[in-house]
Amino acid sequence: MTFGSELAVPVDVASENPPADRFSVNDYADHLVTSLQEAYCDARKHSIYDCMSHPLAFKLGDFVYVFSPRRFVGRSPKWQRKYSGPFKVVRQVNAVNYAVRKGPRGAVQIVHIDKLKPYPRPGLGDVADC
Repeated sequence: MTFGSELAVPVDVASENPPADRFSVNDYADHLVTSLQEAYCDARKHSIYDCMSHPLAFKLGDFVYVFSPRRFVGRSPKWQRKYSGPFKVVRQVNAVNYAVRKGPRGAVQIVHIDKLKPYPRPGLGDVADC
């Protein structure tokens, strides 16, 4: 995919199979562009990155956890909390940032959406790991 040509494997070299068709410079450029576009489309179709992502959106008044890992001396990172909260969403600053507040008199923090996760309401199913 990177170079736009078939890979020459040792079997082809050993059996002295001739390389694929020879092209003129302009024909090769057209062929290369076409084959790279097809390869890109195939790679996008078979990519699992986008399939596994779930976009989040929070509304005003939602409660969330904020990712804020802290290290404590003498304690294994495995047992330390990575999220703190719950925080209340005060407003959406832009497409990826939210303003959150810990309590009614707490300071407002601007947090990226990647550092937020929904806070499950007590009594409505399983409690998520925090």
